Amino acid sequence: MDTAEGGKPSVTFAPEIQEPSTSQAANSSTKNGTPAIQQSLPTSLSAPLASLPSEPMLIDQSNRDMNGFNQRRATEIIINLTQEIQRLQISLRDVKDSCDRDLKTATDDANHYRTERNRLKTDLEKAIKDVDYFQNLSEVYKKERQELKTQLTLQDEAHRKREEGLRRDAKNATSELLGWKKTSENQSRLLSDRQLELDDARKRLREMQDQLHAGHNQEDREMLHAQSKENAPGIEEGQWESQNIVPAGDSTKLSKFPSPMPSRKELVISALEKAFIQLDEIIGPALQEAVAPEPYNPHKRRRRDDPS
Repeated sequence: MDTAEGGKPSVTFAPEIQEPSTSQAANSSTKNGTPAIQQSLPTSLSAPLASLPSEPMLIDQSNRDMNGFNQRRATEIIINLTQEIQRLQISLRDVKDSCDRDLKTATDDANHYRTERNRLKTDLEKAIKDVDYFQNLSEVYKKERQELKTQLTLQDEAHRKREEGLRRDAKNATSELLGWKKTSENQSRLLSDRQLELDDARKRLREMQDQLHAGHNQEDREMLHAQSKENAPGIEEGQWESQNIVPAGDSTKLSKFPSPMPSRKELVISALEKAFIQLDEIIGPALQEAVAPEPYNPHKRRRRDDPS
């Protein structure tokens, strides 16, 4: 048994099969019982035999020899055919087993390829769905990106405007701070001058008070001395001042003297003291504000009378 190009086994018959069909002719007989071998003999041989009717024994012997030869030949052919059939059956069985194995392998491969094709088809459908999903998602992301870009642009513009406003506010605050600083310096200088003037006024007021008290005491002494002269004429002038005592029995009279009315100078001094007290109440907060000014507030409106 050989193998052909397509992978299928090819059967090569033994040489004995290709011999002439004399065995079939030997085993087969005619309708009248005469062996078929006689019919296959040439006419040159059958003619002399037919022309010898007087010698039947020779003919029978010849027929027996021919039949024996044919039987042996037929037996050999049958044996050869049987062996060849057995070989062919074995070869056919091997070919069948090989074909079954090849068919099973091909079937398994076909099933594997079919399964793989179905899997690839499923993966392809899933990939197509994923591509569609990601395309839609990409469109959504593009829209969101555009919206975010627009929002960032608006926010940048708003931040830029706000930064410009803050810069203007800072510049205005710096200008106002410089103005407040100059104003504070001017106020501090003015307050220092006013403080000096106030100290001078207080000093003059104390001097005037001392002078008024001294003059008031002198007037009281003179008035007391004049009254004592009227009540006690026997006492010489200047004796009250030298002794600085009151005579016995006259203390009740001195205690009954009316208290003197405040003079015009005392009223003026009292009014000046009240004015200086009010001035201190006004200047005190101003000094505190000059030392620790109010913190800057950009939303507070500037006063119209503010020189800065």
